[in-house]
Amino acid sequence: MAQQDSNGSGRRDAGDQLAYTYRVTNSSSVTLSAIAVTDGSATAPIRCPATTLAAGAVMTCTSAHVISQADMDSGTITSAAPVVTSTAPGGVVVRDVGNAAVTSLPELASLSSIQSANLVRDRNHNGLVNPGDAVVYHLSVVNTGNVTISSLVVHDGLLSRYGLGMVCSPTSLKPGQRSDCTVGALNVNAGQASRGSLVNYATPAAVTARGTAFVGATTTTTLTLQITAGTTPPPPPVGSGPSNPPTPRVIRRLDLAQYRISYDDVNGNGALTAGETMRLGFTATNAGTTTLYAVSIVDGRMTDDKFTVACATTTLAPGQSTTCATTPISITKPQAKVKGPGFGTNFAYATARDASMVTVRSNTTSLFQGYFITDLRVSALPSTGSQAAGVPALAGLGLIAFGGLILLVSRGPGRPPLRRSTYRPTHRRRSGLSAP
Repeated sequence: MAQQDSNGSGRRDAGDQLAYTYRVTNSSSVTLSAIAVTDGSATAPIRCPATTLAAGAVMTCTSAHVISQADMDSGTITSAAPVVTSTAPGGVVVRDVGNAAVTSLPELASLSSIQSANLVRDRNHNGLVNPGDAVVYHLSVVNTGNVTISSLVVHDGLLSRYGLGMVCSPTSLKPGQRSDCTVGALNVNAGQASRGSLVNYATPAAVTARGTAFVGATTTTTLTLQITAGTTPPPPPVGSGPSNPPTPRVIRRLDLAQYRISYDDVNGNGALTAGETMRLGFTATNAGTTTLYAVSIVDGRMTDDKFTVACATTTLAPGQSTTCATTPISITKPQAKVKGPGFGTNFAYATARDASMVTVRSNTTSLFQGYFITDLRVSALPSTGSQAAGVPALAGLGLIAFGGLILLVSRGPGRPPLRRSTYRPTHRRRSGLSAP
């Protein structure tokens, strides 16, 4: 099956077209007429250059399937079994049915966002952000992937520290659709203004129609804050002064979220199978005020299940995040039992240290993966960027044989037919199609 990229996106999306070709061969010793091919998955008429074939003649018929959003969200296109019919001399109808086939569609989960901040209360009407003023943050999120997403949320460390959280509407988006996320006003205090700026990190996260949890890229907004005349800054501690400035409070905090990056469902049965692989991901966020070094993940199952975890970066400035991923984890036979617990629960936490060699440990996260792939429960969604792995590339139909006809449905460039055989049914003698 060849692909036509209808929207020029360079990837497989709803609206793209798959070209179907059918090679029909009259393998009998008589001329066949009224030849027709039907395929329930074809969304365009099947066109053949002729309706009559002499003995041994070959022709190629064509059709197409336009990919729908429902196809993309399900991950597969299941074709009905193609059927070929013809009429032999004497009016005998020859009919046979081929094999159905499943075509996999790769998933691309992606979110883009733009963050902005607006001054909604300017107490002294000077157009600047001062203590006593109020700021409202806004995040515009667009589904830039090829599958429908739901459960859209925004992780924002700054706002959460002040008991605020962004609310998005809508929370389900088809590809190309946008959601607006807003939050209540953040009151600027003198302590914030004394630092000169207010930096906010916001990260959207969602779940695809196929059940894959993922996150988009983190956006940043920086507001310049000023202490103006008439505003009293917080009093310095006793003993401080120009030669003895107050020591800022050091906050050491590391947050961790765990999620499933992908599951390689080779046989497509929707359940754990021995030998299939799964990858887990983690997002570690520096929610403190000091830089953290040597960020790593501690996972008690690494030794028994023979996998490792690597992080994109191991140094985090305040507010920054990093993503970590496991190597492929092989599913074992005990985990693949239908009445068993599946993969079970995976516990993990992150560790790091600051410049003073003080060790910092994150919260412990948990992820449960049951026997069925959709039976997935996590302690929390991740808080920074990650991308879901794609599912396997397209597969196509193969060579299908009917009575005195052979039907070949191509599988795409460079892909051989699934099988090559000619089926000669026992009813051929009764239909008058046997060779003299």
